Amino acid sequence: MAPDSKENSSDLMDATDNLHHEETNTSKGKNPVSKICKRCGRTEWRKTITGKVGRKAWRLFWVLGLLVVLVALFTQWGSVTVGTLIFISGLAGAFSSQVRCTTCKRQWWRLGLMISGWIVTGCVLGAILFIGIHRIGENSVDQLFHRRGIHELAELYYTTGRYAEAEPLYKRTLAISEKLLGPEHADTAGSLNNLASLYYTTGQYAEAEPLYKRALAIYEKVLGPEHADTATSLNNLAGLYYTTGRYAEAEPLYKRALAIREKVLGPEHADTANSLNNLAGLYETTGRYAEAEPLHKRALAIREKVLGPEHGSTATSLNNLATLYRTTSRYAEAEPLYKRALAIRE
Repeated sequence: MAPDSKENSSDLMDATDNLHHEETNTSKGKNPVSKICKRCGRTEWRKTITGKVGRKAWRLFWVLGLLVVLVALFTQWGSVTVGTLIFISGLAGAFSSQVRCTTCKRQWWRLGLMISGWIVTGCVLGAILFIGIHRIGENSVDQLFHRRGIHELAELYYTTGRYAEAEPLYKRTLAISEKLLGPEHADTAGSLNNLASLYYTTGQYAEAEPLYKRALAIYEKVLGPEHADTATSLNNLAGLYYTTGRYAEAEPLYKRALAIREKVLGPEHADTANSLNNLAGLYETTGRYAEAEPLHKRALAIREKVLGPEHGSTATSLNNLATLYRTTSRYAEAEPLYKRALAIRE
């Protein structure tokens, strides 16, 4: 019997509430009013002014979104997506504000806020992406692909000895890299290195040196002082110094390049053999034959193992060691090495 009596008292309370609502339902203007919710059947209090303000705010919001869409369509701003999201957000909020019942309205309001939150998040991310893309230019992706094509053509001209045709292409590649990627990007350093190598090959050492130095500074800053590309840049600048007779400046750079390659690439890598060969050549040129010989032998052993006994670089090492023997009057040791190198090249 206890449960039945409890239900009866509840019915009595609902009836009392209904009577109270009927009495206040005659109020006008901005006074509290009450209506029966068509969704849940409950009678809830609501202030008329709240509903009006909410509806006006959300309507203004979706009208603003619609204007953004229209303006974007006519001015080609590229922000149609953002305007559409604002419009949908306002529409969702306006729909949720039409619910009269406090209970139902709370549920729809939460749903509206959730949808609006997703949309606002999408707008923020879209705006960040939009700004990021336009920061490097509207056609940045196309320009990067264009840069790649220019670089490949420049490499072809350089490889085939058409240096006059390669130079303007290398310069264009460098300009695009600096504009799109920045003056301190690793790819910008690569473009600097390529142009410097062209100048080095054509004997324009004064033009090559500052480019090699800039590339090295970028690699050290961006990739680190012990990166393989840093070692390559060190080797290139050292080669320039060696060619121009600045041996004292070349030696520490060759040694740094060798140390990096031994650590990063390994003691038996082909690039390590190149560094050994370069440092040995420097020692030989400056008359330090005793220091050059073990380096030539190491370079030869690595190339025979890694590249093979009949590779062109192996022939170069054979020839270099033979030249060292010839210079030091060790002709009997030089002869078989010269013969092997000749046989490989034939």
